[in-house]
Amino acid sequence: MKNFYEKEDMIETLVDSDRSRKAIKILNDAIKGLPSKELRFLELGCGTGEFLDRVASLDERLRVWGIDISKLAIDKVKEKGFDGFALDVSQQELPFREGFFDVVYLGDVIEHLLDPDFMISEVKRILKKGGLVVLTTPNLASWCNRILLLFGFQPLFSEVSTKKIFGRSGSKIVGHLRLYTLKSLKEFLSYYGFKIISVEGAYFHVFDPLLMSIDKFFSHFPSLSSIDVVVALSKKD
Repeated sequence: MKNFYEKEDMIETLVDSDRSRKAIKILNDAIKGLPSKELRFLELGCGTGEFLDRVASLDERLRVWGIDISKLAIDKVKEKGFDGFALDVSQQELPFREGFFDVVYLGDVIEHLLDPDFMISEVKRILKKGGLVVLTTPNLASWCNRILLLFGFQPLFSEVSTKKIFGRSGSKIVGHLRLYTLKSLKEFLSYYGFKIISVEGAYFHVFDPLLMSIDKFFSHFPSLSSIDVVVALSKKD
């Protein structure tokens, strides 16, 4: 799995997308509402650090860290002046003490994981009580996927091989292992001690103009949108 992500085209950070813009706005609003003199922010699956760079500029109180499975990506993160660690969040403990972070961000990460249960348990551990997790991920039950499945096509964002796309259009393998409906994602987070604060939909950035206009419409309905953006609070035990 590590070898799969040790490639330049796999570690690029997607920041100019609807999901990232919405996540930045959410984070900006959330961070400004926090009273602490120093705020700690962690991005899991940080890629080469472009999103970290944007978050760091939101508030002078922020100190940011990044984690990615790719050593190549983390080397680039460190070149930008940020602290980073190369590890597999599906099976390796996060190198931080309990209750260390105010906010953890997972931008299109959870769908890549072999063991999301281990990851979310670690996120819960390192978050302060009342800390926030902001998560984006493709929606298995998007309007487009419902139509594709009706006609026997493989859903968008899903992959049955690490070599080639089968059963639908597209050519780039990105390593998606698990897809969530909005309902399953909310239940998953609730099970691990998070309270859902807000949910937004986002449109898919690679659609052609006609499909994108339809997708933008459905982004107003998170259960049908192509991408879901979820904000959840770490509840007190």
